[in-house]
Amino acid sequence: MVDSDKPSVLISGGTHGLGRALAESYFKRDCAVFVFGRDPASVDRTVFEIRSHVPGSGDIKGFIADVSRLDQVEGVVHRVLDETGRIDVLVSNAGIIGPIDPVESTHANDWDHTINVNLNGSVNLIRAVIPNMKKQRTGRIIQLSGGGATKPMPNFTAYAAAKAGVVRFVESVAEELREFRVPANSVAPGALNTRMLRQMIDSGPSRVGESFFKRSKEQDVSGEAGFEKAIQLIMYLSFESPKELTGRLISAIWDDWKNTAEIKDVLANSDRWTLRRFE
Repeated sequence: MVDSDKPSVLISGGTHGLGRALAESYFKRDCAVFVFGRDPASVDRTVFEIRSHVPGSGDIKGFIADVSRLDQVEGVVHRVLDETGRIDVLVSNAGIIGPIDPVESTHANDWDHTINVNLNGSVNLIRAVIPNMKKQRTGRIIQLSGGGATKPMPNFTAYAAAKAGVVRFVESVAEELREFRVPANSVAPGALNTRMLRQMIDSGPSRVGESFFKRSKEQDVSGEAGFEKAIQLIMYLSFESPKELTGRLISAIWDDWKNTAEIKDVLANSDRWTLRRFE
């Protein structure tokens, strides 16, 4: 059993990349961290390594589940609630890049799988934690977005459509939860060197496009944003941001999110940091 007095954090896709880095950050902040993923070996390794090598007095526990399976997601949420009685922070991070081809060459099954993981998986997870958060009138929902939410991504149509969909879903859920004081926001972390980037590079310029391939190679060398700013924003949304900050898509790199406490009233009466059309 984990310490139920610690802040309880649930992270999907918590065994690699940004999700793993976030698990370590929450552990250092003495949270009860719950990670889950599809690969048992990765889950076990993550839990062991964080317990053994990361400084801090947090707790960590791992589960095996596929976000695209509602029954498995609900099973994880119920087990976390059995351990702690609540979920203070949800980080919906699991995602895949999906097929890398022009849309007419994309197999329907590959398209459906990408939508099921990136969009439906996020919906499954968020809807599973809502009843407890509404009952407790506390909790914070953080959804990881990506470049596909805000700009065209040719040859990545399933990924882009899913990411745009999940951001609008979070905007809508935020309004449903506003009276319960449960903020829900999406985070654009910036260009990160993750397994997705390696998959794009390995696909080659003929599939991802010359310009996209060139940018990906440059990012691979430079490291681009790194995890630091994304982690800082997510920690801010987890513990410090005003609850009036909700229903937003926030860029870790470009938005002045550190000053949201001062501009929360401006944000509340504007479409800033949302998926809207500006004339």
